[in-house]
Amino acid sequence: SRHFFILELYAKGNIVLCDASYNILALLRTHEFAPDIQVKVGHAYPVTHATTITTNSTTMKEGEEEKKTIDEDKAGELKQWALDQVGSKSNTSESTSNKKKKSKDMGVPLKGLLLRPSSNFYHYGPSLVEHCILKADLDPNMGMTATTILEDDQWQTLYTSLSQE
Repeated sequence: SRHFFILELYAKGNIVLCDASYNILALLRTHEFAPDIQVKVGHAYPVTHATTITTNSTTMKEGEEEKKTIDEDKAGELKQWALDQVGSKSNTSESTSNKKKKSKDMGVPLKGLLLRPSSNFYHYGPSLVEHCILKADLDPNMGMTATTILEDDQWQTLYTSLSQE
């Protein structure tokens, strides 16, 4: 009987034991790549998703235009997700000390925001997320609040950087 021993060497890492059909028999940590793609015992290991970070692009102009439209839509979704995250933080966290009030006013660092599990980029890990932010000419420690959110073109650049890595 054939088995696969998979080492995930990103984010917190993981060790996964699968059978010949890539059904997960045991693992160190359960997690989700996306809401419908789970890594847990009894599920099939998402080999394609785990090994593919970028989407295939065609060299035809139509394919490039289609990819650009998809990237713009995804960048818009990323911006909306960030607004929801920043808004939910300010609505649910009440400060009791001056230090907490000051950190609340500073907002959530962009890098910290993208490392949240719901971001769909957290599995890249801190180093790669920071690299992508810097590649997009942004500051990883930039405080994100409802009033200091990035412009649409900055989200587009950031999403492109994240999807290319």
